[in-house]
Amino acid sequence: MKGATLEHVHLAHPDAQPAEAAPRAAATQPAAAEGAAQVTNGFEHFVTPEWIIEAALNLIPQSPAPSLVIDAGAGTGVWGRVARRQWGNGVWVEGIEVDENRTRTDDYNTWQKVDFLSDFWPWGHKADVVMSNPPFSLAELFVRQGLDLAHPDGGRVVMLLRLAFLEGQARGKGLWRETPLEHVAVLSARPSFTGNGKTDSKTAYAIFVWRNGYAGQPTISWVHPPLERAA
Repeated sequence: MKGATLEHVHLAHPDAQPAEAAPRAAATQPAAAEGAAQVTNGFEHFVTPEWIIEAALNLIPQSPAPSLVIDAGAGTGVWGRVARRQWGNGVWVEGIEVDENRTRTDDYNTWQKVDFLSDFWPWGHKADVVMSNPPFSLAELFVRQGLDLAHPDGGRVVMLLRLAFLEGQARGKGLWRETPLEHVAVLSARPSFTGNGKTDSKTAYAIFVWRNGYAGQPTISWVHPPLERAA
């Protein structure tokens, strides 16, 4: 991983208990993290720095490379660009974007202008990876939808979320008991989503990885920015 070191420890994890999934709602706010955003036709787009996406995708086993990747809330296409650079032409990258004015870039094989939380999925096979920087208010719904769309045998959901997503009594009683969280990679530096280097000094972020079929304890690591960005 570029400019990153990982140190793994185990997180306490509640015993899994069967429960009904939370009801889904329409993804009407394709905004991601806090801070200034690109606003287009009423939709907010927070552009994820590429070093964070590289770190996120490096948390996924590289061999064999994934065959199908879904970018949920594709926005400007930066996640697809990094995925294409990471895995080359052998991976099929599907972009899902609710803003009809966003267009497909060459890094995507297909691009659907639909709500990710709707029942849009037309194919019979499942994704190896579902990746996203979702709206925080809809993050749990994105996680659950991603797990539904990921392959039941090892498909992963990789999302950039506020570190505070680990908190909350409702998630403690529900999501963390019901879903296979595998890993949390904490960003040691507050990222900038504006392109000008300015950060939200109040908000910490982490990369969360779920893997269908995983039954162990989640682990934790730290992701450090490249040296040129850490100065």
